[in-house]
Amino acid sequence: MLGIPEHQAHLGTVICAFHRAAHRRIPRLKRIKSSVDLGNCLTDWQIEYLELVIKDTHNLASEFDDYPEIQGIYTRIVKLYHDITERALMNERLAQKGVLH
Repeated sequence: MLGIPEHQAHLGTVICAFHRAAHRRIPRLKRIKSSVDLGNCLTDWQIEYLELVIKDTHNLASEFDDYPEIQGIYTRIVKLYHDITERALMNERLAQKGVLH
């Protein structure tokens, strides 16, 4: 890998993923959660983003086994995902009944 020792490359992956999660994903997930908490249904873009986030989180989970201090951020992402999808499903059901617009 271009002369970079494997452990340094692994650490670089962990740092990059942590930064992306903390500074991009969690804030964006919070905005989506605020939207569904207000009774809005998910947009197609939001659904695609949620799929990307959960897939990426699942794929990277094993990378963080050696870094328990970082695992908390991924636990938070999974919880946000769960909260968003649970509320979004309720909003969709209410919208179908004509309760929400």
